[in-house]
Amino acid sequence: RLEWPDNYFTLVNSLQFLVYNYRNYFSSTTLPAVGQTFDLGLETTLSRNSIDNPMYPTTGSTISLSLKLTPPYSQWRPASVYSDVNTKYKWVEMHKWMFDSKFYLKLLGGSKPDSRSLVLETKAHFGFIGSYGSTAGAGPFGRFVMGGSGLAGGFNSFVLGQEIIALRGYNDRTITPPNYSQSSNANSGIEGGIAYSKLGLELRYPVTTGQSATIYVYTFAEGGNNWNNFYDFNPFRTYKSAGLGARIFMPAFGLIGISWGKAFDDVPLGSGDRSAHQSFQFTIGQQLR
Repeated sequence: RLEWPDNYFTLVNSLQFLVYNYRNYFSSTTLPAVGQTFDLGLETTLSRNSIDNPMYPTTGSTISLSLKLTPPYSQWRPASVYSDVNTKYKWVEMHKWMFDSKFYLKLLGGSKPDSRSLVLETKAHFGFIGSYGSTAGAGPFGRFVMGGSGLAGGFNSFVLGQEIIALRGYNDRTITPPNYSQSSNANSGIEGGIAYSKLGLELRYPVTTGQSATIYVYTFAEGGNNWNNFYDFNPFRTYKSAGLGARIFMPAFGLIGISWGKAFDDVPLGSGDRSAHQSFQFTIGQQLR
């Protein structure tokens, strides 16, 4: 915990080493069918947390900026390594930037701790993945997968080396390059984006905030997008949705939520059925994004 600029700041540094073993995991023919990949990275996170209640914040904010760095292997590995698909992605190489912010404003409610308060949450999230040169480029690991509840990537999917970003109202993984559709051509390229943005509002009102349980209902509006290159990045060109839901927190079960969302934009190569533009979604646990 830091004492400057104020005592709400924290700085966390971590060193991680992951080993991915996979067989027939990637659907693209440009990626190895069987292999092993190593991920060695240093991650540092600077954050500020001034909320008054972790379960039902009414004032304050949470702001976080994190950076993950891997060694620049392409600067000393021979060029021949990158011409062979079986050795090109042996080591994860990237620099990854993540920014997350949430602000809380009490619109109505008393000053007593147990009083019910109508609260507005505003949030903004951004993520970028870069490479140290054109030789290696951005690999298939650590990319952004957007759409749905953000719960483990959706039904019947695997989350090896992926950053799951929720976007309610849309089906799981649908806002994900290269084709923004699970039913698209599987051999079109690496799945996942290297840049994403998400903006949202959530209006909350508590049913109860007692010690035994915290229950509140909410309505939301949000938008996000996911890109496979930096040239197309535009934080205001988003897939938008709105809806409502409820969350309950109990010490014995944790945080559980359900929401209904309506998607307002068509997804490329997605379903043309307008009834498919709405969905119920279920979540477990506190979600950062």
